Amino acid sequence: MYWLPKTKIGKIFFWMVISGFLTIVLLNAIASIMPTKNICDSKGECYPDPNDWYRNISIVVSLLAMASECIGGIGSIVAVVKYKDRAALLFLPILIGIMGILFLLGEFLFQH
Repeated sequence: MYWLPKTKIGKIFFWMVISGFLTIVLLNAIASIMPTKNICDSKGECYPDPNDWYRNISIVVSLLAMASECIGGIGSIVAVVKYKDRAALLFLPILIGIMGILFLLGEFLFQH
């Protein structure tokens, strides 16, 4: 047992999941300090401005980060099962990838 992945596929998917996770953390940190633009209608209901450039960019980047996590999690499972890469830190991307897949399934299957 070793810490970092030894196979090429293990390294690629390990860093893919880690970069996706760090991207989401960075977006959340930036979103906490960015001001939000709201538009209010005559009834007093407010909603986010659809022309807010930061919001539109952050949605696209968040979707790419989630896709990166899900693909990386599946690829990490392939690295462990098929290529017998038994790195201790390779099980972390598997866990993050499974959590990302469950999050996406929950978003699509259950209403808010």
